[in-house]
Amino acid sequence: MRTAGIPARSVSFSPSISTSVRDYVNRCESLLVSRYFMYKQLYFHPIRRVYNLHLGDFLARHLPDGHFPATLDGLLSVSDSEIAVAMSKAARDPALPGHDPARRILTRQHFRLLYQATGQTILDDPRRAEEIYNAAAGEFGGENVKFDSIRAGGGAVSFPVALKHGRIESSLIVSDTLNQIPQVAADFVFVSPERKKEATKWLQDQAV
Repeated sequence: MRTAGIPARSVSFSPSISTSVRDYVNRCESLLVSRYFMYKQLYFHPIRRVYNLHLGDFLARHLPDGHFPATLDGLLSVSDSEIAVAMSKAARDPALPGHDPARRILTRQHFRLLYQATGQTILDDPRRAEEIYNAAAGEFGGENVKFDSIRAGGGAVSFPVALKHGRIESSLIVSDTLNQIPQVAADFVFVSPERKKEATKWLQDQAV
């Protein structure tokens, strides 16, 4: 099942649907709507997104060849504890690979949100955040600016529903809600905390 969105209108059921089936469909809708809000509020939170970027930067510098092993045994040999220990060491030693992202993660010196585009802003101008990122990177240096773009969900959630008299229908027939799952989309531009103040003023001067 894919991530669900907010129902646009109440569900209209056919008389051929029993009360128990109605209840089950309502529960599916409630579950999917709850997943949508959790996904949007947690996984799309700017701080969660930027920590994900910092972690990726650290792993790219720490792991051999910049990525996890391609074999199952090799992948299972890398534990969270080992990564945490390596990150702690790198945060304390500027000479170790991944020092800067490790330091930012463990001391909460993460990059700050400079610009965020969601919903209608993305529909009106899908490349706006990327253009701001490119301009900011040119102004403050690529090492001080990060860009993150994510799209998830959207479309319809379809599964079979058993009706009275043994008839089978798609959930899209019996539920308006499951036909209208909006895509969750967000674009972020982050800047280092050391340049946040001047970057904010610069962005305001651009009349974004």
